[in-house]
Order: sequence, then C-alpha cells, then structure tokens
Amino acid sequence: MSSRYSIFFCRKKPSEEFRQADFSSDDPEFEDKELKAFSEDNGEVIYLAEQENVGFIHYEHWQNGMLVRRLKYNNDYSWLSSDGEPEKWEIDLLFSSQNLSTTLGFYEPERHEEIRNVWERKNIQSGDAFPILGAIDLVHIIKQFWKIST
Repeated sequence: MSSRYSIFFCRKKPSEEFRQADFSSDDPEFEDKELKAFSEDNGEVIYLAEQENVGFIHYEHWQNGMLVRRLKYNNDYSWLSSDGEPEKWEIDLLFSSQNLSTTLGFYEPERHEEIRNVWERKNIQSGDAFPILGAIDLVHIIKQFWKIST
C-alpha cells in the first residue's frame, strides 16, 4: 500500500465480513466525511485514510446512517478530531496499561499527571496530546480489530 491512500470498507450485517468498497491512492482529504446516505445503503462503513509523510490518520465508523466514531490524528498536532463514543479497540489497545507505562517512560515526571488523567478518562478528545501514536500502528490496530484485509 502506498504512503497515502483512502479506503472504504462496508458490510450489511455484523455477522458478515467487511468488503472493500473503494480505494484511492490520491492524497486523502482532511475534511470530515458525510457518509449518512452511503451508510444507510451499505449498513456499516469504515473509512480509513493515511498520509504517512505528514503522519496523518483519519478514521470514521458509520452504522446505518449514523456516525459512531470519528478520529483524526497528526504527528505534529496530535488528536485533531474526536467525535462519538470511544470504541472497544481504543480502550483495550490505545489505553492499555502497557501503553501507559511506555508513554510515562518517554516523558518527564512533570507530564505524568496529565498522561494519567487521559488514561483515566479513556476517551480521546480533540486537542489531546495523548495517547501518542509514534510506534503504535493505528491503522493495523483498526484493521485487526474489525478483521479487515486489503
């Protein structure tokens, strides 16, 4: 896969596997998606976009015309967008105790309270610096959780 792409996956029923609906190797758009009609027609929709050279990741999860979760991350500015409720994969993987220990190890003790507060909340908010992705491959985590293959 190239260093920049956007891709849509969808499925009609939770018991089905996601299928790839569209793929573009162009620079992904940073704007929020309006996938209400597309999701109403296709059931559950996962949108992923990545532009590695600027550290940008865009994730949207829609179900039957409703936005479930939207996250946008940029290595330079951290979490740019966070809409909807945290999903299981976020809580289990991004906010794991192992990730907390690793993150605390990278920062001076003056930042530890801020980091721990984010972990207690277990909910990414726009503007948050944590959790940082760095070595965490968010796209891989999402694909693995939703059992998506490309």
